Amino acid sequence: MSTNNSNEKEVTWNPEHLKLALSGQEDLKGLNLRGTNLEEADLQGADLRGAQLQGVDLRGVNLQEANLQGADLRGANLLGADLRYANLQ
Repeated sequence: MSTNNSNEKEVTWNPEHLKLALSGQEDLKGLNLRGTNLEEADLQGADLRGAQLQGVDLRGVNLQEANLQGADLRGANLLGADLRYANLQ
């Protein structure tokens, strides 16, 4: 997985390390995670407003109380994801 934000260099992450780095993080606004595998990650309460989540594997992810307002979830796999009290508007 690579991330490339407007003013930063591209960074390549190992999928397991990425899940660990993101788990428990709260401020993930606007992050580009296209095509990544976040299966079983803990993103409870995360602020994912405007995040690029196209094609992301979110199977079994804990997204309770997460803010996904304006996030692009096209093609994302949400099978078994916990979206209780998540903001999807």
